[in-house]
Amino acid sequence: MKNVLMAAALSSALCSAQAATVSFELDPLKSNVSMASLLPSNFTFTAATLTVQVQAAGFELSAPALGGYQLANETHGSTPCPAGGSYLFCEGVVRSYVREQVREYVPTSQSARLTVGSASVAGNNNGAPLTLINKVAGNYAEDSSSSAAQDVVFGYNFDSNGVATPIYQYLLTTSNYATQDYLLQYDRQRLTLQVQLDSATLASLNSQKGFSYGLQGSLVWDPASAQLQYEGYAAAVPEPASAMLLLGGLGVLGIAARRRRPQA
Repeated sequence: MKNVLMAAALSSALCSAQAATVSFELDPLKSNVSMASLLPSNFTFTAATLTVQVQAAGFELSAPALGGYQLANETHGSTPCPAGGSYLFCEGVVRSYVREQVREYVPTSQSARLTVGSASVAGNNNGAPLTLINKVAGNYAEDSSSSAAQDVVFGYNFDSNGVATPIYQYLLTTSNYATQDYLLQYDRQRLTLQVQLDSATLASLNSQKGFSYGLQGSLVWDPASAQLQYEGYAAAVPEPASAMLLLGGLGVLGIAARRRRPQA
């Protein structure tokens, strides 16, 4: 029993369990990655999960979508009265109508597959939500303009002979139509692929501080951001107290072995 306790104390003094995450890049044009500079030395990996984010590499310009005219502004003011006739007042109304023509820069349809050892996972960005990051106003074009005049009888003037002369209210309505062009820009979408490293890949990680992988798919040529979440244990330099415990344990084991030695 004492030997077992001493072995446990020895293991506790020499090893310490750890869990951490490191970030790096995976190049789709390569097939292996070395992580010696990112991972602790004298470390034994017992489990690891690789998470990779691949960005959509480009955008597609959609066909323009044309909306209907909406009243944007209306102003009222006086306007010159027509020659002849009797007018109480003459009013001019200007109405401005604007419609939007919208085009979208949408991230391209993309698929990717990540393979590490015997583990493989695939994904695509079809149906992924879009995040609008910019709305750029483009050309503003005047489409057309039209005017319509209208005389409305407001009342009558009667002369001394009882002859009635109409009094008009004059209304001149001008309608202006224009189209405003907009370009909507969306954030580049990201595919998230995640695999758990198998025993063969963990062995490579332990012996070479790296592993082989495959990252294929449509429009995948930019380096992908990756994270390795790992667990394991590292050899630790014993502290003075641990060292004394270790030496004491070794002494006890030596004495026990000596007592068990058969007498000549």
